[in-house]
Amino acid sequence: MHCHRLGVNNPTVRFQVLNRLVQWSLAILAAATAVGGANAQLGPHLPEEPFDYAGIVLPDHYRFSNFPGGRRTGGAAVNHDNTPASNRLTNEGAALGRVLFYDKSLSANGTISCSSCHLQEHGFTDPRRRSTGFEGGLTRRHSMSLTNARYYREGKFFWDERAMTLEDQVLMPFQDPVEMGLTLDQLETLGRSQSYYPALFEAAFGSPRVDSGRIARALAQFVRSIVSVDSKYDRGRIQVASPQADFPNFSALENEGKRIFMTNGGVGRAPCTVCHNTESFSLINPAANRNRRTDASNNGLDAVSIADRGVEETTNNDRNTGDFKSPSLRNVGVGAPYMHDGRFATLEEVVDHYSSGMQAHSNLAVALRRSNGEPRHYNFSAREKAALVAFLHTLTDDSLLTDEKFSDPFIDPQLPVVTQVSNSTIPLRTISDHEWVTITGRNLAESTLVYTGPASGDAGFPHSLGGVRVTINAAPAPIGSVSPSQLLVLTSTSTLMGEVEVHLTNSLGSSDVMTRIRQEVPPAVAQSSTSDSRRGRGAATTWFGTAQGWFFRVVVPRAGLQRWFPRWRTRASRLAG
Repeated sequence: MHCHRLGVNNPTVRFQVLNRLVQWSLAILAAATAVGGANAQLGPHLPEEPFDYAGIVLPDHYRFSNFPGGRRTGGAAVNHDNTPASNRLTNEGAALGRVLFYDKSLSANGTISCSSCHLQEHGFTDPRRRSTGFEGGLTRRHSMSLTNARYYREGKFFWDERAMTLEDQVLMPFQDPVEMGLTLDQLETLGRSQSYYPALFEAAFGSPRVDSGRIARALAQFVRSIVSVDSKYDRGRIQVASPQADFPNFSALENEGKRIFMTNGGVGRAPCTVCHNTESFSLINPAANRNRRTDASNNGLDAVSIADRGVEETTNNDRNTGDFKSPSLRNVGVGAPYMHDGRFATLEEVVDHYSSGMQAHSNLAVALRRSNGEPRHYNFSAREKAALVAFLHTLTDDSLLTDEKFSDPFIDPQLPVVTQVSNSTIPLRTISDHEWVTITGRNLAESTLVYTGPASGDAGFPHSLGGVRVTINAAPAPIGSVSPSQLLVLTSTSTLMGEVEVHLTNSLGSSDVMTRIRQEVPPAVAQSSTSDSRRGRGAATTWFGTAQGWFFRVVVPRAGLQRWFPRWRTRASRLAG
């Protein structure tokens, strides 16, 4: 640096100028480092041998058809596998796809990945009505679930089926100006700049070359490996010869819901299986869509389609106006909100729509309309509605929602990971004000511990149990029990609004990602029942424990004995001992 070129000849002033230049340089360097650090992505944590993705063991009810209606309702799920011969599933290819799926460095500002809109704990969909892109913009439609994406005969993707194959679909979000904001050239450049990709591409494809075609193939392999085979439905189904038989592991209400879903449910009502069929519960509707080259359909959400014309936007065929693809119903219980625009917040609202809310759209599916074109409303009773919702919850596959091979590889697998938060007393997937909630995940605690000390109603529980601490919206949460895979905690007494942040720490460390759960108001009956029971409580001693794998709480108030048994789904409710 020649200071005389700056017009500075005085030695003292010259030193001051140099000092300021150094400070400016350091400030610029610090800012650049901070930006780089914010966008930096540490390498993935992967096993020495890749997880087994290719060896999916399908139950017989996926491979053979005993579904009501036979061929009319789709036959066997395997007959609708859209895997092309040119991209067969391999362990190495899917392992690479998993890294690509979760890699935030593959977006314009290093903040968004595929997983940002397709969350494992929600069945690979988004709990928000519309997803948030790299600069905060919102997607046009709700993010579709990826569970069982391979079992869709037409092989087309997105709600409007604009992607002809899954290999086409996985590259489109990268190029979307709202979602990830890249060109394919930029995507390839970013991929090549990450030190961990050459070895992964070589293992998957035989050479370290990174290009968009290989990225598409690997991502498609990972998505096709997301197959649900271990739900409560599957565990009951393998015990009977026909899906129409009562399942021994189902409650009476769940079996009743299954019968309504699979049979006509009454005179003049088509069964739900006409559209949601095969035992992957995917949308395969040959009768209603013959010769239309799509299995998408119209379920009467609107009387006319103006702002969003659905599949017609892709085909330019007015017979497809208002038609939308539907994902598999597997994991639908944790996949709210529902429909292409996320208009329904709960399964109860979905059932109400088919019961009495369908509108007379000109393209309403044949199975849902009368001869005069009016909707064939199902007019479910309150009992039938409850039964259908109970059955749909049996399609939740908790093992898939927590399986490490589908999880974020950029999170250290030895650290605690929160995968799901749900209300313990009311069958909603979100949490409410001053309620007991269940937190599931991995490495949550070193052992199973249950608080057995004195408590007054819901008060008096510790904020730390076995070294485990939980905060909900930054406030310490009282803890009732801990185990490696499940916690029971109490929410704050102040009303929880908007997104709720759940954070956990234990002796292993701190969960890297906060789980955000949207507030949902419980049904009025449940609120009234809860508040009434609280008013009657006095000083009490509370015990927690397990009975045949179910978790329970016993409260002894001043007057009488009150027992409270939260309704937890089978696998999610079992404590790891």
